[in-house]
Amino acid sequence: MFPPEFDEWLAFKTIAGDTPDLHGRPWLSRARVPDCDERPAAVPLLRVVAPAPGTVFALDQRRDAQTIEVRAELDGSGVDLGPLAFLVDGREVGRSDWPYKLKIAAEPGDHEVLARPADPRLPVRLESTRFSVR
Repeated sequence: MFPPEFDEWLAFKTIAGDTPDLHGRPWLSRARVPDCDERPAAVPLLRVVAPAPGTVFALDQRRDAQTIEVRAELDGSGVDLGPLAFLVDGREVGRSDWPYKLKIAAEPGDHEVLARPADPRLPVRLESTRFSVR
């Protein structure tokens, strides 16, 4: 199949139903194939926006009371992803509906946070963030 820019050229090449293909395969424009003329929808980007990349948190004396808010935003199509799962260092630490945010315990070390749809079938690009707790 050829993109719409080739419609005029293709119409000339396939006059009377002939095909220039050596093996007799038809040459078709996308406009002539049902549901093929539409451009595919862009896959939305789900990014963790908080904490900001490279943020360093200082642990305070009462570690048990210290939490860090993680937030994610969806750029793009305005698709509803339903609940998101938040993962810290590859381990799920909680889920959140919109607005996508969650408080997590502050643990010493370097960490990566990723948010993903709870439904793994949903097409989405993912962008994580890294932060440290000292």
